[in-house]
Amino acid sequence: MKKPKTVKHAEPCMGHPRCEIWVKAASWDKNETSVKFAWPDRNGKAARGGEVPPSVLPQLLDVAIRENLLRIAHLKKHKTLWAQLHS
Repeated sequence: MKKPKTVKHAEPCMGHPRCEIWVKAASWDKNETSVKFAWPDRNGKAARGGEVPPSVLPQLLDVAIRENLLRIAHLKKHKTLWAQLHS
C-alpha cells in the first residue's frame, strides 16, 4: 500500500509482512501524532484501522498485561522496546 505523506515512520508487523504500524499525523488534528496499525483478517489480508494517540499506549499495554493478553516474555522478543524499558 502506498503510504500517505503524513506517515513519519512505518514498519512491518512481526510475523505479518503485509501488515504495518505507522506513526503519522493524526486524522483528528494534523498537528498531533497518532499510531495506526493494520492486522491480518481471517483471510490473511491487511485490515486497516486502529488509530490512537501515543498517550494511550502505556494504558493499552497495562490492560493487555492485566487481562493476560500480553506477557512480559512477549515484550522481551521486541529487543528495542525491552532495552528502552530498562534504560
